[in-house]
Amino acid sequence: MKICPKCNATFDDEVQFCTVCGQAIPDAAEAAPIPPTYQPPQDYCGKNEGEDISTGKWLLYQLIPLIPVVGGIIYIVMLFVWGFGDSAKNETFRNWARSNLILAGISLVLGILMIVLVVIFSVGMFGALGVSEVW
Repeated sequence: MKICPKCNATFDDEVQFCTVCGQAIPDAAEAAPIPPTYQPPQDYCGKNEGEDISTGKWLLYQLIPLIPVVGGIIYIVMLFVWGFGDSAKNETFRNWARSNLILAGISLVLGILMIVLVVIFSVGMFGALGVSEVW
């Protein structure tokens, strides 16, 4: 079976010219070679540039907030440096730091909202009980 190189119509082996476009149909031996199948680029997975972070370092980064008194503050400052500084290890680490900052912000807002609701509820309860002075 032959294929027209111009319009891709198929014909029997004895046909010399395409009946659709008039193009000469080459023999199978003269036909253009089949192009190779698609091969993805070598760096197809897009491996992050920079060093890989070991399990020990990940564990250390998770334990920093547990330092008494200053651990949380140090951790938040480090998240800002890792998430927005130029010296971040790689893209995955930068995204991890940014996501932790987002979660910390959401937790802060929800915590403040809960405190406000508890205060409002407490004042309402004292008012309902007839207590005129809370403090």
